[in-house]
Amino acid sequence: MKKGRLIVLEGMSGVGKTTLARNWVKTLTDREVPVIYLHGALSDTPVGRRFKEEVRSWKLELTSTYYYLADLVQLTQSQIQPMLKRGYVVIQDRYVDSIISFHRALTKMNGIIEDIKPVVDLYTEVGLLARPEATIWCYASNKVI
Repeated sequence: MKKGRLIVLEGMSGVGKTTLARNWVKTLTDREVPVIYLHGALSDTPVGRRFKEEVRSWKLELTSTYYYLADLVQLTQSQIQPMLKRGYVVIQDRYVDSIISFHRALTKMNGIIEDIKPVVDLYTEVGLLARPEATIWCYASNKVI
């Protein structure tokens, strides 16, 4: 069986990641390539759903980064890695770079120096997170957004 591929799209909201992903899914499906589109950063995993409920009741704090990371680990374990093993191309809208960027911005705003990247790197090293084959950064001008 052919090994799957994890392709990640990163970028600010509104730059066209989802549109690009949907177009790729259609193109690959038309070519009979097994493909799935997933959205990280508050996915539909049990952790993601719970966090969505929790976030409505309190303002963002550093704890939210760990919810995002836990949700991504669960998404990776329950959906991404099984699909990769089945030979799928997994197109992931936001992944670890979004969490790292969010955390760095949040800690800077709160005057805290704490880097989540070593945790993300460790999770990747031990197989809790998948290493993308490609990460594509999507940009757009302010006029487009």
